[in-house]
Amino acid sequence: MLISSLPQFRKQSFKDITQMLIDLRFNLLGNEGAKQLGEELKNCRNLTEVSILLQNNQISEEGAIQLASGLKYLNQVENLQLFLRWNQIGEKGTKQIVESLKLCKNLKYLKIDFGCSRIGKVGAKELAQIFKQTHNVTDLCIDLWGNQLGPEGLKFITEGLGHCQNITNLSVFLKENSIGATGVQNLDKVLLECKNLSKVHLDLYQNDIQNDGAIQLGKILERCQKFNNLDISLQKNSINIDGTQALSKSLKKCSRINIISLDLSENDVFEDQLTTTYNNLKKMSRLVSFQIKL
Repeated sequence: MLISSLPQFRKQSFKDITQMLIDLRFNLLGNEGAKQLGEELKNCRNLTEVSILLQNNQISEEGAIQLASGLKYLNQVENLQLFLRWNQIGEKGTKQIVESLKLCKNLKYLKIDFGCSRIGKVGAKELAQIFKQTHNVTDLCIDLWGNQLGPEGLKFITEGLGHCQNITNLSVFLKENSIGATGVQNLDKVLLECKNLSKVHLDLYQNDIQNDGAIQLGKILERCQKFNNLDISLQKNSINIDGTQALSKSLKKCSRINIISLDLSENDVFEDQLTTTYNNLKKMSRLVSFQIKL
């Protein structure tokens, strides 16, 4: 069932509804609208699959707290997508949403988009708590673009993700979070601890990781012998050919990967420098397909 406006809730009975798409993007709901939505969600207790799209709605911490009061009633949900990008849910709003989602014990697929939502490193610490509770999740996608996480915030997230032992498909979008090379080191907590991972998408766009970060990432990946599909975005990170070659040398040791995509656009790397990089990737024993974007 598609819900595209708040008044629709008041005209419907949801007793027997198990699937719902709530698309209220760009509606200027504000805190009052978030409160109303939270109230209506209390009547949707039989949902097993729900997508809640609330991007760019002028929702602050107060509104996020009100929304969370309804989310806690979705405890039958197995497939959940929650998009709150371009709001200002902050640390307190993040905490309350996490407390509600902890009650969703049946989750198997979870996608959270808190991009540009001012959660900061404290909010990241709160968000990490949900990953410690969602033991049944096999498919997880989190987008934390532009939240000023820094190395410490990323550490909280990766430590939380390390508890997700059943995940096979993981996507983490960390665009513009000032992670740096120091933060990259924390990725081992998830990439090495999640033993069942087979497909990984990692977006580190514009995080100033430089060559040292690329080298650190490579060292972590060469210890990961479980992936078969790897997609890494490293755009705009001041990486040159030295960092690129070091990364490819490490990837060469990843014996199980058969599909790899590497985005190095907006770095100091040029096509005529990539001979060694290409040769390293071609030596990957199971590689079927690889792509490098400049």
